[in-house]
Amino acid sequence: MGLFDRIRNLFREQEENVPRFNSNMGKLKCEHCGATIPENVDYCPYCGFHINNITGWTCPNCGASNPKNITTCKYCGKENKGFVPIETPKFLSQGGRLSEREIKEQREIEKIRAKQAEKEKEIEEQRLKRLEKLQAREIIKLNSRSKSSSNASIPLQTSGHTSSSQLPPPPPQDSLDMLRAHLRGGQNQSLPPPPPGQIPQPGEKVCPFCQTVIPSNYSVCPNCRKQQPPEPPLPPPQPTETKSSRNSLRISAGKNVKNKLYEFLIFEIIGILSLVVPPFFGFPQLIYLAIAFMALIPLYVSMPSEHQYLESLEGGQASLDISSGSLMAKVIFKLLAYSLIIYQFFIGLEIFRIISVIIALLFYFSLYTRYKTSQPYKMIEAWFRMSLGVYISFILAMTFGGFGPGSLGVGFFYIGMAFFFTFPIQIEDVDQGITKLFKGMSENKTFKVIEIMFFVFFMAMALATLYSTISGATGTSALIFYVFWFIALITGLASGPEGRPAMGIIMIFIMMFVLTSSYPGYVGSAVFGYWWPQISSFADTYMTPLNSALSQAQNGIGDVWLMMTNPQQYYLNLEIKNRVSNSVITPGGKSESIEIENFRLTPSNPGILEPSEPVIGMLELHNKGDFTSGNIELNIFTRWTNATDNSEKIFGKIASSSLQCSRSSTTPQDGGNEALCSWTEVYPTEMSSITFMLQDGNDGWSDIYNLCKDSSKDPPDCNCFSSGSCDYGNTTYAYGGTTVKVNVNLTYDYIVNVSLPITIMSSEVYLNKLQAGEIILQDLTSEYTGGPIKATLYSPKQPARTYMPFLIQASILNEGQGELIEISNFTITIFGGGDSVTSVQLIGDDFRIEKPSVSAQPLGCGPYPHTFANPPFVINCRYGYSGGVIKPGEFRRVSFYITPNPNIKDQKTTLIVGTAVYKYRKTVSQTLTVANAPPQ
Repeated sequence: MGLFDRIRNLFREQEENVPRFNSNMGKLKCEHCGATIPENVDYCPYCGFHINNITGWTCPNCGASNPKNITTCKYCGKENKGFVPIETPKFLSQGGRLSEREIKEQREIEKIRAKQAEKEKEIEEQRLKRLEKLQAREIIKLNSRSKSSSNASIPLQTSGHTSSSQLPPPPPQDSLDMLRAHLRGGQNQSLPPPPPGQIPQPGEKVCPFCQTVIPSNYSVCPNCRKQQPPEPPLPPPQPTETKSSRNSLRISAGKNVKNKLYEFLIFEIIGILSLVVPPFFGFPQLIYLAIAFMALIPLYVSMPSEHQYLESLEGGQASLDISSGSLMAKVIFKLLAYSLIIYQFFIGLEIFRIISVIIALLFYFSLYTRYKTSQPYKMIEAWFRMSLGVYISFILAMTFGGFGPGSLGVGFFYIGMAFFFTFPIQIEDVDQGITKLFKGMSENKTFKVIEIMFFVFFMAMALATLYSTISGATGTSALIFYVFWFIALITGLASGPEGRPAMGIIMIFIMMFVLTSSYPGYVGSAVFGYWWPQISSFADTYMTPLNSALSQAQNGIGDVWLMMTNPQQYYLNLEIKNRVSNSVITPGGKSESIEIENFRLTPSNPGILEPSEPVIGMLELHNKGDFTSGNIELNIFTRWTNATDNSEKIFGKIASSSLQCSRSSTTPQDGGNEALCSWTEVYPTEMSSITFMLQDGNDGWSDIYNLCKDSSKDPPDCNCFSSGSCDYGNTTYAYGGTTVKVNVNLTYDYIVNVSLPITIMSSEVYLNKLQAGEIILQDLTSEYTGGPIKATLYSPKQPARTYMPFLIQASILNEGQGELIEISNFTITIFGGGDSVTSVQLIGDDFRIEKPSVSAQPLGCGPYPHTFANPPFVINCRYGYSGGVIKPGEFRRVSFYITPNPNIKDQKTTLIVGTAVYKYRKTVSQTLTVANAPPQ
């Protein structure tokens, strides 16, 4: 049995020896305190009241009660010099009988005493529990010291009894004295020593009046009947200083050694691949990336973290200061590694810059914002985070056009500075209850006002810089930008430097969305460089079916929502769809006409325009429609987009000597900076081929060709490649990386026609066939596609009846991707003469548009309402003026009523025919990126 078990058994024996007075021990009741006591005692063990003698005196020395027939205290032996009589209880003076009022008072007193006893018992139990825990802890420590001193172990018995020879020797007397001194807070030195042979054990105490060892939970000494004074509060345990051992640090740093070896191997492989793989694809070696993964990141991972130090050091934060140097080195390795990775992608190709922005943002949000002065490693990260915010703003500006006047990059720079340029926050450093007098700079109110002024200034500059560009966007996109700018301003002011960067991410996405919707080519070229044409083509190929599926899903969700919120409207829409489904639609024609095919440019380096080398282009024209096309004009020209102000300039020219157009009806001509080929007619299935060469012109090309930057010569020379005297790596084109478009405009005349037969019945025939179920009312639609234009004739509720006019709608819809610039004549003829039709009434059209100038051609379909009373019934509509176009998805429509002949006896059929001659224009482009430097 161990020492701790012996102490526990000792406590149990002492608790069993404590007298517990209950109703089974006797029927005698103390008249003074009302407690039940044994019959064989002459005093109350709770209040000290003498039982056998009704009256007596109280000893002024020890406070014990004595009979009145003695003059010397039988407990302490002191002589009674001042007789203090004990008052006889009232109920004894009445012959031992209690009145009802006295019984009630006694019961109330007993209840109050019972409640007080319960409270005292709870307090005493809590105190005893704390005392036992502290005693057990101290005894275990004393036992461990005795073990270490004697270098012997105490055997533990799992079964059977332990003989006296097997029990460990009791702890030395000085250890128990030290334990008592510790438990009493040093006050035992003022007490007289206990009598010889009476040594208090754990759970016992010494009465200060009679020096008797009694259980510690007794409030009255059973020997002297004295009320025990309250024990002094236990002193708080003193913190024990422990020194960190080197073994604990080694264990902390060496956790999961096997996993760390795997991590090192992975990092080394990534570093090697960054040196070996890029040259196979024509890219330079990623040297900085290799340094980061092969050296810095393994060093960072190998060093223990702050959490591991705290686990291994028992001294807490105070002991962590010893390891701050190691943590600072770990932070430095981390910052260097991420800086090299960000810089590696920034100096690479244009498509890598967006990767640099993403990595920088991820690294930015992983750094600390708050720090204490006692944590220099966190302070380094917090201040580096502010510098990284400036660097992110710079990368955004360089990615979207640089810092030229009017460039979008300036607006992105201001947005980045507003949200990512945030000052660190120094929090209050409290060490062992001592608060520093001077707080951090970030706690200063003036400093906070200055920080808010910085934020508002950068937001205002961003709005002023981007205002002209955003105003040129579509109305919805511009509104989205302005709304989110205002929301970002309010959120940034309210969230402070810690929550502001998250709103900056949302603001950047909104800017890219707005600019992409209005200037997709500019944003795509800025982000992806000369890979943008390939990416754009890939997106168009695979996103079109996805957009179609998304549109169907949106329509389905909209129908479900409408059915739940407005069933009547849903039913109405369903009826409309059913009517359409019951319509008879007669389609026809082809959506193809004169098509541009196999348009490609062949520079020496695919996708790169080198001004010193020729660029050859070729394309084909193919009539894939049903009709003959006339007045075909093919115009080839180039435009260069200035990244600083988004303006377009004429760039180069197509020389007539290099322009060849097969089957051309006119001689190809050089119209200054543009080239023109024309054909009078191109029949169905006929094809023509065109080749050309892009040369330097008088305007934009000279800027690209002659304007260079050279760090070794002043002025720089862009023609150094001809003599082979270029300094390698010094000469670059001033407009390298900008975009050049080669455009082909095709304008041609085409035709489309459509017809719709209408059956007119007399009222008698109509009713008979309707009752017999031979006919049903249907909407008739006839549509014909002639190239990119669809002509449609529509009439509801057919067949027609002689007793009521019926409606006809004729429309022209642009289904192509080009522009319908003129409808020279849209003729609608109603055949049948006076036999089936008596009149035609024009009720309205939207071909009629306000004239832009006096010289504009007459528009519309004539005055209305207008009635054609005599055959032939012909309606002529025209549309077209300089600057007016019908864009893709737009249409023009004319409506009129036909009055049938009421003298029709049985039924007759009339035919409505529409024919449109129109002029159409479509444009296709190829994009090249200007080379960064001439051949060197």
